[in-house]
Amino acid sequence: MAADRSGQTESGTGWALAVQTAGGEGAVAIAPLGGDGEAEAARVFLLPAKKRHNLELMPTIDAAARELGLSPAGLREACVSLGPGSFTGVRAGAACVQMFAAADPGLRVVGVGEADVVAQAVGGGDGSAVAVVMSVKRGDAWCGLFAGGAWAIRCEDRPVEGFVDAVREYTAGLGEHGPVRWACDPGAMSGGAGVGLPDGFASTAWPDADSRALALLHLGRAGLGRGEATPADRLLPIYGRAPEAVALWKAQGRSTPGN
Repeated sequence: MAADRSGQTESGTGWALAVQTAGGEGAVAIAPLGGDGEAEAARVFLLPAKKRHNLELMPTIDAAARELGLSPAGLREACVSLGPGSFTGVRAGAACVQMFAAADPGLRVVGVGEADVVAQAVGGGDGSAVAVVMSVKRGDAWCGLFAGGAWAIRCEDRPVEGFVDAVREYTAGLGEHGPVRWACDPGAMSGGAGVGLPDGFASTAWPDADSRALALLHLGRAGLGRGEATPADRLLPIYGRAPEAVALWKAQGRSTPGN
């Protein structure tokens, strides 16, 4: 298969794939590519069961490609969310795209941070400020402020309260501005996470899997267009906090397996 961006291959119509498995509900977005390499209207296909991405991902991609009449050999570009998010889901998505890249060295792949996907999906691309809070447990979270088209603040595995104070300090120096939109993953807004809407922030609905899959496809293809492909062996999960198994291992004073 040729390594150019043309949507036409010897096997027929080329297509681009976005694998969104960072959340509890997974989805894939597929866009056929025209002869000039530009994407046509994308379709989104939800995985049939929540939190079973490792089992449902490949059958969903296969069924979607068959429904659209697309050949597996026509896959030209693949984008994947690297998290933070579901530990198993992020790993399943990255492994899926790595497998495709191993089968076709000419495949162009790119990994995108889930926080970028969320900011894009809730409208952060319009220049407004969006506070993204995700992967929350016991009051700690991955937090970031997306403002002016870039990340002004990024905090990994930090208390949410400290992030809110940092956002207020940052926005105080901006002069006149609209309210910062607060996008917090649903798991953090309920249960025992203890994260609510801070005073002075505007509530923004967490984007659903459909919206995040389309945002991922948009960001991934834009990155590939700028020559920002990710080597397949660098499609590494982003963890908002250390897995509990790792923390327990270290707490026992073990640095490597077998010690």
